Amino acid sequence: MIFRWLAQNIGNILLSILLAVVVWVVAVNEANPNREGDFPAIPIVFVNQPPDTIVYDASAAAVDVTLSAPEATWAALSARVISATVDLSATTPGEDYPISVDVPDSIARGVRVVRVEPASISVKVEPRSSAQVPVEVNLIGEPAQTYRLGRGVTQPASVTVTGPASWVSQVTRASGEFSVQGGSESLSQTLTLKPLDANGQAVPNVKLEPERARLTVDIEQIAGFRDLTVKIELTGTHASGYRLAGVEVNPLSVTVIGSPVTLEALEGFAATEPIDITGAQADFEKDASLDLPPNVALYRQQTVRVRVKIEPIVGSLTVPIPASTVGLRAGLAARLSPESVNVILVGALPVLDTIDLATDVRVILDLSGLGLGTHQVEPRVETPEGIAAQSILPASVQVTIERAPRGTPTPSPTP
Repeated sequence: MIFRWLAQNIGNILLSILLAVVVWVVAVNEANPNREGDFPAIPIVFVNQPPDTIVYDASAAAVDVTLSAPEATWAALSARVISATVDLSATTPGEDYPISVDVPDSIARGVRVVRVEPASISVKVEPRSSAQVPVEVNLIGEPAQTYRLGRGVTQPASVTVTGPASWVSQVTRASGEFSVQGGSESLSQTLTLKPLDANGQAVPNVKLEPERARLTVDIEQIAGFRDLTVKIELTGTHASGYRLAGVEVNPLSVTVIGSPVTLEALEGFAATEPIDITGAQADFEKDASLDLPPNVALYRQQTVRVRVKIEPIVGSLTVPIPASTVGLRAGLAARLSPESVNVILVGALPVLDTIDLATDVRVILDLSGLGLGTHQVEPRVETPEGIAAQSILPASVQVTIERAPRGTPTPSPTP
């Protein structure tokens, strides 16, 4: 009976099951609908790389991925959990490699890859190779006149080049550039090296170890020439109240010519003729000749210019100066306390020695706009050129302004 009933109602049963599944799917989708999202710049990772090979010249380093997933899954999705891999054993050389995009199994349910851009990449895989190549330095420029290049030493003398075999085989040397332009003494410098082929062209896709080398180049003076420092000879005494502030010479050294034996016996300087500074009160310049021994001469025409700097000695002088007023309104009188102030004057001693305190220095109190009462007024000091008032003691003067007694003449403005 049961089997007969099942046979008679199998269609209805299957239809009921199908309708139940459809209803369940619709209900799930309504409660947890799918949506799509983009994840740009997912880095590509190479897997199953053949041993002792190098991967290079990949057409892309990252991919843009679009995923579809249930709404509830998006909270766990991020660029950090998405992997983009290229299986280097999955195809034959010369073909593009497909890119696989995966997410962890724990969140993979319902996640679908909609788009991968690019979907595949081209990449080169070659056996790794290495070789020793010499370090060769290209010297640029010329040393200073009367000098020549001596021995050059490079440390290290050779380096290791590593990379794809087809590229390593092209490298013939590691090269750097070193400027000796205008050099007059030994030079040393650390250089960044480049891998070059036989034609002097840079070779890509390889690395040098080490990437830098240190070159030391000796620069020697040619026999029969020698550089000497210029020594200045001064005589006499500058004017009283002045001091020697400095001496300059241009050039600082000169090149002389003579027999190697004679030049070797010379001291390391050439003295100028005596330069007299007797009574000097200001800077002056002059061309000076050099005191050279017989059979030694200047190389080419070299003029030695000497500049002597003379400046006055700065001194100070403290003097009492009576204060005078300006700007007092008519009908008013002013009482000063104190009536004079001490002024510290600073300037060149020769000027300080000749100053006339009665006429050259004035202390002025400006009473413009002041009315009856007691005021503190800061004095103003007038000094001759080259003299400055460094300080005034006291810094202010008490001025009491009151009505002038009848019959008192109105004070005239101080010029």
